[in-house]
Amino acid sequence: MTWKNKIICYLSAQTISQFGSSLVQYALIWKITLDTSSGLALAISTFCGFLPQFLISPFAGVLADRKNRKMLLIASDALIALATLWLLVMELWQGADIGMIYVVLAIRSLGSGIQGPASQTAIVDIVPDNALQKVHGFNASLNSVSMLLAPALSAWLLASFSFQFVLSIDLVTALIGISMMFTIALPQNNTGQTVTYFKDIQEGWQYLKTQPWLAKLLLYQAMLMLLISPTAFMTPLCVSRVFGNELWYLSVAEITYSLGMVIGGIVIAHLSGFQDKFKTTFLAGAFYGLCMVGLGSFKTLLLFYLANILIGISSPCYNAPLYTGLQERVDKVLLGRIFSVLGMVNSLAMPLGMQMFGPLADLIPVGYVFVGCGIVVLLLSSYMFFVNPCTTKQL
Repeated sequence: MTWKNKIICYLSAQTISQFGSSLVQYALIWKITLDTSSGLALAISTFCGFLPQFLISPFAGVLADRKNRKMLLIASDALIALATLWLLVMELWQGADIGMIYVVLAIRSLGSGIQGPASQTAIVDIVPDNALQKVHGFNASLNSVSMLLAPALSAWLLASFSFQFVLSIDLVTALIGISMMFTIALPQNNTGQTVTYFKDIQEGWQYLKTQPWLAKLLLYQAMLMLLISPTAFMTPLCVSRVFGNELWYLSVAEITYSLGMVIGGIVIAHLSGFQDKFKTTFLAGAFYGLCMVGLGSFKTLLLFYLANILIGISSPCYNAPLYTGLQERVDKVLLGRIFSVLGMVNSLAMPLGMQMFGPLADLIPVGYVFVGCGIVVLLLSSYMFFVNPCTTKQL
């Protein structure tokens, strides 16, 4: 099997499995919303969805570096599917209460935390360096299509069928994805090594200390995730406050962002960008900040949606070069641990940002929050673009 056939099979397996998981994830959140109408319940569900992933990430990075990545991906998919199966059995037997859903969200978060570093490092095992960015762009488009379809399809399924039926879809897609993964041969040179978790985690942090460019890049990533959290979580709030509570206003806001991500994935898959991949990331970050300013400033719905599409376009143009640059430059032996640190940054910074900016949006117009954060993102990313601590000379 050529690497192209292998990556098509790999991405297909991951997309099918993740699409089923997305359907169930939306179904779980909406069931909590409909059953409780409680902001506290949704806050707890968010906590269950983020914290386990954050806590498992360091150990998941070590496993991705030391163990069979293919089996890690299969095991994480199976763990998520088993959690869904348990909830399905409980729902059929006696009816699932809110506590059971919290437990399932936490287990699914653990599975996602294990899956993240293994998934990114497995791509390096399959794809040659000169095709990494194109593959990441294509993968971003696949994920965006899933994001575009999953909310609407999940809502339709819940309205047309039972909650149990939606849960069963995740089991079918997981089975298909796992079966496809078994057909893919990945290098197993990481197996058979003794795993000393805390020593290996310390080794990863020591590597960061010897690579100041990488530490600065991860600090920038943390600051960016913190600052973009308002547009990531509060765009519907902005729509409802500025333009009205019409359901289709909110739906189109979600659709335009996902549509932009599809376009962005296609764009970055066909454009090489700067030779230094991180410069492309920084430029996309600056463009994202500019679009945030537009999103918070525009009082015309059409212009608001246009800004949202452009934000969606900038996301793959930011992420694909970032992942490609890391995969090209980080020591392959430590790549899983570095991706686990990146996962920790992402899973902590955005919820932390919401703790900061969510209450602020109740004191001042949410558009002002978008504009203020967007200006800082624009300035920060522009600084990184021109200074560029990740130049080849410094590596």
